[in-house]
Amino acid sequence: MHTTAATRARRAAADLVRSFGLEVERVIDLHDSNKLTVHLLPCDLVARIGPAAQGGAQAEVERALCLAEVGAPVGALDPRTPPQVQRRDGFEITLWTHHAPDEYRVLPAAEYAAALTQLHAGMRAVDLELPHFTERVASALALLDDPGLTPGLAGPDRTFLRETIADLSAEIAGRGGQQFLHGEPHPGNVLETADGPLFIDLETCCIGPVEFDLAHAPAQVAAHYPAVDAALLEDCRILTRALATTWRWDREDDLPEGKLLGIGWLQQVRALMTHRRRPDAPRPTLTILCGLPGSGKTTEADRIVEATGAFRLSPDDWLELLDVSLWQEELRDRIEQLQWQIGRELLAQGVSVVVEWGTWGREERDQLRTEARALGARVALRFLDADDEELLRRASARRREEPPMLREHFTEYRTKLQVPTAEELALYDQY
Repeated sequence: MHTTAATRARRAAADLVRSFGLEVERVIDLHDSNKLTVHLLPCDLVARIGPAAQGGAQAEVERALCLAEVGAPVGALDPRTPPQVQRRDGFEITLWTHHAPDEYRVLPAAEYAAALTQLHAGMRAVDLELPHFTERVASALALLDDPGLTPGLAGPDRTFLRETIADLSAEIAGRGGQQFLHGEPHPGNVLETADGPLFIDLETCCIGPVEFDLAHAPAQVAAHYPAVDAALLEDCRILTRALATTWRWDREDDLPEGKLLGIGWLQQVRALMTHRRRPDAPRPTLTILCGLPGSGKTTEADRIVEATGAFRLSPDDWLELLDVSLWQEELRDRIEQLQWQIGRELLAQGVSVVVEWGTWGREERDQLRTEARALGARVALRFLDADDEELLRRASARRREEPPMLREHFTEYRTKLQVPTAEELALYDQY
């Protein structure tokens, strides 16, 4: 939500809650996208606020009430206020019970799957009119068909996304087992509470196969959900990521870091389509390339990608797509965080990954290795180097930095580089 509208939305929510005799001194943002979700204190209540013209709030309230009646694990409306949509200052506002999150606990995959199974069982017990997931697909295709709505998307990328979404949605819709779904039960829409996991944000509910919901959950959850169609789940994972990618290229999208996500997710969808239907694919490998600028990391990454089909993670690539300087270190750090998030998802889905960040520090390399191994991946480390004069010559020849690198940069970089020892290299898989 844009800044001016968000200020008005917070004020509208606070005034509304005070009108019910509840005390409001602070309004804290919890989530900001097409709707603003805030925590009001000291009354300890959550408000979801969206433009009245956007709609959808009434359907969410009705779904929450119906599902609560059958014992489904969903977030509850606040019992101190009327269980209905409130309208104030051009906004639709709904008021919900606040559940303090446990920031130190990650919901285990088995518990996540059990809660989702319970939710789906409750959804089969209620009779509500819901859109089919293909309506969401139609909205995405409309964006792709109009370059004026998605002006930043290049022609080949537009064609790729359109064909991917159209083909996969047709295949998924033609299979059986369609039922009432949450629509987007990703970790951001699951609250860990004293009463167990609760699902929130019911505006996205739709009809489709349960694999469509599982596609939004962490990859490990599916192993604990009963009778999953693995091929259908794979297609749903690609489709849901392709849909989310399309939203990020919408000129009206105001999700924070939406442009970065659009770039990364588009690359991720391409990687998933390349590896689709490869049951004989080997165990995925994370290859960590360690070295200073000019040491040959890009050349080595290209060789690995060519030989294995691995997915390359390079912040320089994203910075160039954003048309910004490669010297923007703060943005580079954030890109590396987002890239590793995508990298973990790909490893969990069986796709090999090459990290081309330089990884100068032992601590960073240890973390990458530990997290990749936890996903069942093999991990290799390759250290590349040359003398500083050669590094400077190579960096100057590629002409990617402006202003160019100087000899002093490499002198400084050497002081920060922790060269892998024989003891560290022994911790990695060899191939």
